[in-house]
Amino acid sequence: MLSWHWPMHSPRVFDTSLGLYFAWSTTPLGVGSMHGALARVDQVTGELSVVRATQGTATSLVAVHGSLFVVLSSEGPKVPRGRLARVDATTLNVLRSWTLPAVGTPYATVAAGGALWVAAGAHLERVAPSSGAVTTTLTLEGAASVSLGTNTTGSALVAAGDIATGAYHLERIDSWTGALERRTGRRIGTAGIGGVIRTALWIGVDFGTTGSALRERVRSLRPVGPGCHAGVGTQACVVGSSPRPDLEAGHLYVTTPNAPTRNDCALRTGQVIARLPVDLRHDDVMAIARTSTLLFQVTTSTRRTPTISEASVPASCRSNG
Repeated sequence: MLSWHWPMHSPRVFDTSLGLYFAWSTTPLGVGSMHGALARVDQVTGELSVVRATQGTATSLVAVHGSLFVVLSSEGPKVPRGRLARVDATTLNVLRSWTLPAVGTPYATVAAGGALWVAAGAHLERVAPSSGAVTTTLTLEGAASVSLGTNTTGSALVAAGDIATGAYHLERIDSWTGALERRTGRRIGTAGIGGVIRTALWIGVDFGTTGSALRERVRSLRPVGPGCHAGVGTQACVVGSSPRPDLEAGHLYVTTPNAPTRNDCALRTGQVIARLPVDLRHDDVMAIARTSTLLFQVTTSTRRTPTISEASVPASCRSNG
C-alpha cells in the first residue's frame, strides 16, 4: 500500500493495455485545476513507480500506437480549452501536446476508427493521433455530461446526459465519418459506459438514490431481456446503489459505492461468480483494475489521503470467461 503525502484532489485511475495509471489535481478544490500529477503504478508491487507534474488535471487517458494520449483540463487562463498530450508510457515524459479547440472542460476520450474521440462540453471531436488535428466536430445537443466507449467494429458509443432534465440517451456513431448510426430516446437517469463484450454493452445508470448496471445490445441499443423492474436484478440487470460496471478480460466487475455486499465479478451475461475482496465499510472504491491474479483497489475517504491497495482476484473469476 502506498499513500501520497502531498495534496491530492479528484483522483482518477486509468487501466490501459500499456499499464495502470493514476492522476489527480494538486490544486485545492474550488480554485480551479491549474496543476496536477500523473503516475504509473507498478502492477507487481502496487506502488507509484513514476510521478510527473502536469499542466492541468488528466480527465481521461487512452493507449494508442504504444503511447498514452492524455486529455488535460485546466480552469486557469493559460489553458482555457484543455489540451491533448502524447506521453511516453514508461517515463511519462510529454512527447507532443496540442490545444483542443472546443470550449468546455474535456472529460472523456476513446480510441476508435483510427482516431481519438474527445468529449468537451457539448462537443465531440475526432482528433488525428499523429498530428493532433481535429478532423470532425459533432454537437451533442443538450448534453451536460458524456461517457464514451467503442464496440468491436470500431463504432464510437456515446452516453450523453442532460443534468437539468435528469435524462440521458445513447448514440452509436461511425467513428470514421462521424455519421449517426443509431440514437435512443430520452431515458431517466445519468449513464456511464462500462464497456463491450462481444455484442453486448454494459452501462451503469444512476437514478439518484438507486441505480442499475444494464446490459444492452450494441446493434439496437436496446436492453437485453425485460430490464429492471421494482428493484429486481437479473442476469441483464444488476441492481445496486449507483453500480459501476467495468469490463476486464472477458469478465464483468460491478462496484457499488457504500454497498459492501454488492461488489462482484460476473460472467459477461451478468451472472455473479464471486464477491470481490474489497472493503467498502469506510472507503469509496474509485476504480478497480486487474492483472490476471491481482486486483488493485483505489479508495478515498474523509479520514485520509487516497491509497492504492491490492488483493487477490478470486480464482473463480479467472477460470470462467
